[in-house]
Amino acid sequence: MDYEGATLDLWLKQETQTSATKSLQEKLNKMTNILDEGTTRLATAMQNKRFGDIEIPEVLMTTAFKTKLIDNNENLNRLRKYTL
Repeated sequence: MDYEGATLDLWLKQETQTSATKSLQEKLNKMTNILDEGTTRLATAMQNKRFGDIEIPEVLMTTAFKTKLIDNNENLNRLRKYTL
């Protein structure tokens, strides 16, 4: 492979990494917002002693946590592929 071909390959890899990073950041922001909303609703329900309202925030928070875990697991698998 010549110098220009190697440079192009590196540039393409960098662009792919940048795109993936942006996508992951967007997902993280969405999940963080869901988690924040769940936390706020949970705190409000507890302050007002409306324990029946706790179910929805709990679902939001659980969903956000599970999504973050799945994403983190997928990202670790991707990193493992790049390092091999």
